[in-house]
Amino acid sequence: MNYRVVALAAVVACAAISAAGEQPLVAARDVPVPRLVQFKAPRYPSLAERARIQGDVAVQVTVGEDGRPADVRVSMSIPILDEEVVKAVKGWRYEPTLVDGLPEAVVVLEPVPFRIGETDMARGYAEMARRPACSTILRLTAIARLRQVFPKKHKLIGKTLEALATDSDAVVAKNAADGLASLRAEVR
Repeated sequence: MNYRVVALAAVVACAAISAAGEQPLVAARDVPVPRLVQFKAPRYPSLAERARIQGDVAVQVTVGEDGRPADVRVSMSIPILDEEVVKAVKGWRYEPTLVDGLPEAVVVLEPVPFRIGETDMARGYAEMARRPACSTILRLTAIARLRQVFPKKHKLIGKTLEALATDSDAVVAKNAADGLASLRAEVR
């Protein structure tokens, strides 16, 4: 998979948002990544599972003021997996994003690693967060999802955040360092 395509897709998605006139807020750029309050992993299509197809799909999600996905569009595709990702993400719920105390719609570039098994899925988020060719926005969302969806995977989260705390992308490094400090406080 060409991860430069991922970075390009993120830039194109943000540019398309800007060109649309009224600019919705973009998670990880304008506001923090919204917290998932309801998550269900996408169903693995049986043909893909039998063929052991694994990889990463990314979707651009417009999260409404109520925290529900209002629009979901595939921005990084594995065709056999895309439909299940879109179905799953439409069922996710987010904590509404508040700006000056008022709920606002926000666009989230949502990474969805397809791996067979929960542990491998968590590793998929960790791998995506560590991938410098991915956009900062996608990497920050992967970090947030790793912590929110798999909170009991302390060792994997800790190793990932430690590696990212010295990342060449200053925004990723700061986010990882803050997350590591928070994780250490939680574990005590």
